[in-house]
Amino acid sequence: HLGSHDDDAQARLALGRILLRFGRTEHAVRHLQAVHEAALEPKEREAAGRMLVVAFDQLGMAEAASRMLDALRAADP
Repeated sequence: HLGSHDDDAQARLALGRILLRFGRTEHAVRHLQAVHEAALEPKEREAAGRMLVVAFDQLGMAEAASRMLDALRAADP
């Protein structure tokens, strides 16, 4: 589906969630970042951001996880 509809944030978010659940964290990050950067809906952007915090932490990227968490808190204290 994403091959022909790469702007489908809901599909990317779902795929990112599935990949994260199965331990394919690096692949999940790619899809979640795309949603977070391009999502028009605040709920999609927030959901992607939350999953990115987890993904970055799993990858040992504490600084990136911290920055994403700060951005989420700034958007919704």
